Amino acid sequence: MPGYERLFSDKPAPGAGSSFRQRGSDAGLPKLTLGELRLGVLQAPGPEAAARRLSTYQLAQRFEPLSVDERVSEAWALLVSKLRAAHLREPINDSWIAATAVAHQIPIVTQDGDYSAVPDVEVITL
Repeated sequence: MPGYERLFSDKPAPGAGSSFRQRGSDAGLPKLTLGELRLGVLQAPGPEAAARRLSTYQLAQRFEPLSVDERVSEAWALLVSKLRAAHLREPINDSWIAATAVAHQIPIVTQDGDYSAVPDVEVITL
């Protein structure tokens, strides 16, 4: 199974340490993420962006799909409770993706800052 950084680039992520690469063999991907990546392909602003996003989507399909189970549901409830108590926004897909990461003890690998304020989640920004 490819390392986390391979999800978005053929090059290692800047500053990605050896522990990051070692965990890559344990990579999983929330099923919700596949839907979001596919949506990105469908809503690409042009053919070049669509091709790039399709490549990412196809690579993501190689990862073990992680479903919502009891552990994820419990993690989601606790996470959303903490976000609400801190008066932080809680986008529904992002909160389920974060809960999946918490339940499976894996980091979230992202290209944006959507998870910067989420408690109890390790975030690797590419």
